[in-house]
Amino acid sequence: MAKTIQLLILENPSFKPSRLESLYSDFNHLKETNYEGYEANLRIWTGFLIDLRYHHDELFQDRLCFDGNKLIAQLTLHARNLVPKGLDKVLDHMTNVEKVIVPYSTFVKRPIKEPKKGLIGSLISSVIGKPASMLEGIVSGDVNSGNLPKDEKYIFIEKLVEYSEMLRKYLECENHSPIMSQHLFEIIQEPKSAFNVKLTEFDFDCCLKYLSRDSGAIELSQVDKTESSKLIVLKKKSLKGDIELSKGQLDSIAELKYTIYKLSKYNDETADRIQDIDTRVRKLLKDNHTISAKSQLKVKKMLEAKLLKSSQNQENLELLLANIEETNSNLLTVKILESNANVLQDLNSEVHHIDEVNNQFESALLRSKELSESLGQKITVDKDIEDELKLLLEESKASDDKEGLVEPESCKRQPNVEDESDEEDIDLIKRFEALKTPSAPLLEDEEPKVAQKLTTEALLE
Repeated sequence: MAKTIQLLILENPSFKPSRLESLYSDFNHLKETNYEGYEANLRIWTGFLIDLRYHHDELFQDRLCFDGNKLIAQLTLHARNLVPKGLDKVLDHMTNVEKVIVPYSTFVKRPIKEPKKGLIGSLISSVIGKPASMLEGIVSGDVNSGNLPKDEKYIFIEKLVEYSEMLRKYLECENHSPIMSQHLFEIIQEPKSAFNVKLTEFDFDCCLKYLSRDSGAIELSQVDKTESSKLIVLKKKSLKGDIELSKGQLDSIAELKYTIYKLSKYNDETADRIQDIDTRVRKLLKDNHTISAKSQLKVKKMLEAKLLKSSQNQENLELLLANIEETNSNLLTVKILESNANVLQDLNSEVHHIDEVNNQFESALLRSKELSESLGQKITVDKDIEDELKLLLEESKASDDKEGLVEPESCKRQPNVEDESDEEDIDLIKRFEALKTPSAPLLEDEEPKVAQKLTTEALLE
């Protein structure tokens, strides 16, 4: 169960019993005798009213505002006989100093500016040095009783901006534009609506006024002098090739949508009635009330005939709307194709002497290929030289290590010829070792060259 405003006041630690008399008095006189007390009363009431409006929507009819006709009664503590006589000063402060609310009578006359700071900033901002003579647009009523101007409402600016932006996004996402204002209002009231905030007609009208006049997000125009509903057209960034419909065409499309919507609701309600009657007839027959059952069957048949005719009408109108949208889409496609075909033609006209360009391109490719082949040959020749030089260095080193030992011709590596495999090298060494004669002591007059010569000759044989 929701708490009452009176209970919220008594539970608020700022509204101590010792402070209630001062808070509920016409504390305007405190400006001269106790300015700090005057300032404290303004801060306490401002913080409480903002918290009340933002966190207890269930206690108010409208979501955007306070109703001046009801607010004093809602804040009165009847058990203590306390009436908020300084409430007009609090609302003046919230309007002109904190700038969190705007009287509806002011809102309808001129655009509003979005607050530069949030609610927290407004709660802690200082009011020192802000005498009443500096305040503009005073909304005070009878200073003795605390009464407010009759039929005045006080709109919370941040809530107005928030709900207006939500409504704009809903229009854009659901692709409802163009649409009649009454049609849009009925849609957002439905339980299954994607717009999850239940606005009153006052809230809705304020949002439309803000979107059309202050933010410029929509165009709002009167459809007919006798009609209360208005045409809503969502403004979009104009692109090249966009189809611009006249106001008369937009009016017709919006009225067509609204008619389809009303037929759809009527058909749904009629189908529900037929279902209820069918259930009732079955119950009457079960209870042997044949005459009543027969009467209800006649009503059912009549409703079924109406539903059939109405459903056919709805189908025809929906086909008409679909054809209008398809034609509009086709026209837009044709315009885009024409525009881009011209772009393509202009780009093609910039290309000149295509044959000459092709010849130059082929010549450049051929020259590049010749250079690549020439460089490849040079690299190959250089590699051969490096390999031969490396082989010569290895042979020179081997010769130094084995002084006096002549290497057989069959074991020498020829330039530019690679060894077949490691296995062949091993086999050749084994054959060479097998041909060696056993070593014997040398005679005094013998020299080592004889043994070397015999070994070489044996290998050659």
